[in-house]
Amino acid sequence: MTAYTSPPVGATTICVDELGPVIPRTFPPASGWSPTGTRLHAPLEYSRGSEKVWIYGALRVCDGQAVTLLTRSRNTAGYLALLEAIAAANPTGELYLISDNLSSHKSPPIVESQLPLLALITRIAG
Repeated sequence: MTAYTSPPVGATTICVDELGPVIPRTFPPASGWSPTGTRLHAPLEYSRGSEKVWIYGALRVCDGQAVTLLTRSRNTAGYLALLEAIAAANPTGELYLISDNLSSHKSPPIVESQLPLLALITRIAG
């Protein structure tokens, strides 16, 4: 909790997570209510077609700045790309990343990565 409320001087706290699969839209959503005033019901679709993507995101707690990436699947490569984007967006100071304990967050390629950022991570697993 301290990483949120009072991180060490010069340190930055970043919350990371992923969402998906989702289908990107290029059109506005339909109105949520019918002309008769009842809520519209849409069938749920759980298939994993080629148009579905995962969203990786990182939120810098101190100022609300975000880094987001889209990938075709949730895996180590996507998480490593997010870490690289976080490192590029936060080139100085110590970083505290807060994430869940998804296996791709601690897979061998992540642990063995040569990213300087990884030496500075404090992971608070949920």
